[in-house]
Amino acid sequence: MSHLLRWCYLALIVWQAAWLGYLPAPVGPALGIWGALTALPLALMLRGIWLTQPNGINWASYLLIFYFMLGVGEAWSNPGQRLAALVQVSLVCICFTAVVAINLERKRAAQKH
Repeated sequence: MSHLLRWCYLALIVWQAAWLGYLPAPVGPALGIWGALTALPLALMLRGIWLTQPNGINWASYLLIFYFMLGVGEAWSNPGQRLAALVQVSLVCICFTAVVAINLERKRAAQKH
């Protein structure tokens, strides 16, 4: 599951920057620097995700909630960006599911010892 989390989280960073920074209207706003700025918090948590550090994974999951809300809000309110927003929601859901699975594996391993 950690490989799924790593690559999906990396895809989310790239998608966030591409969607808000470079995709033309109506799919995205194409605001260049805005895409980079909104992907920056995700990028800051990448080291913790890549090394599968427990605190890094948990903090990243809290951060994912913001990106989930952003995607749902855009999908609900902006028909032109609906598909792009649903891609983001899907990536966030996969990442969050992987975080839950990793934490359950750790909990089971701790109970065995």
